[in-house]
Amino acid sequence: MTEHAVRRTPKSTDLDKLHIVIEDIDAIAHGGFSGIAAIAKLALAALQTPGGYRDPENIVQALKVIWDKAQDVQNLINCEAESVGCNHKDEELDQRWDARRAAQTEKHEKPQCIEADKPEPEPDLKTVH
Repeated sequence: MTEHAVRRTPKSTDLDKLHIVIEDIDAIAHGGFSGIAAIAKLALAALQTPGGYRDPENIVQALKVIWDKAQDVQNLINCEAESVGCNHKDEELDQRWDARRAAQTEKHEKPQCIEADKPEPEPDLKTVH
């Protein structure tokens, strides 16, 4: 092995891994988005007939499947990208989730009452002349 080939081996390995991940992302996107497109086309076709309006629950279910599939594809692509350190990070979304967790923690914490913090009882005005 030449000196040049030895230096390229780690990069080639990284490039090979990146190539595999990109192919996986492409397959995930193709499968997921093809399914979403097909369901959306069927829902739109149903809305072009009176039957689509007589039973709107079918459209509702189609939209739910589209939503679920889109989230699944998003998560799968993010996981694949993360495996090579290239995932998208939404810092504002992370901050919102941190704030939500903090709010839930505060909601579930019971306030501790310290004896010194208790207010003195109000005097009974009925007995005072």
